[in-house]
Amino acid sequence: GSEYIVKKHIRPGKQSLPEKQILLFGFDDLGEIRNIETAAEGFGANIIPVSRGNCSQTLGALCGLEKYRESVSANEIPVGRMMVLCALDTQLDGILQAFSNAGCARNCLKAVLTVHNRSWTPVRLYSELRREEASFRGTS
Repeated sequence: GSEYIVKKHIRPGKQSLPEKQILLFGFDDLGEIRNIETAAEGFGANIIPVSRGNCSQTLGALCGLEKYRESVSANEIPVGRMMVLCALDTQLDGILQAFSNAGCARNCLKAVLTVHNRSWTPVRLYSELRREEASFRGTS
């Protein structure tokens, strides 16, 4: 598969509004990534495939809201596909419908970046989403 390296230029001390973006974890099919990108274009969202090496950063750092941590372990890797939507709260229904219409982003967990989860690593969010999914299905 193709791996991307994500490095964001973060302006220290500037807490501006986050950019509309979608973090992708575990997506290795370039065609599917392009389909997601095409579906998201109408919403002004950038697609950011996150490399395994960046999975121990916080979600806030990956979205450019805080600094990257200098010393991190690359061992933290989500075990499946996940999508995190940043600054797209008001367009959530539309963008999810666009993904469905394009036949992309199926079989992956989806979450919105919040003030509560922005300090989490992708692994923590993925684990929490799996726990919630099991609870909803009654398979915990």
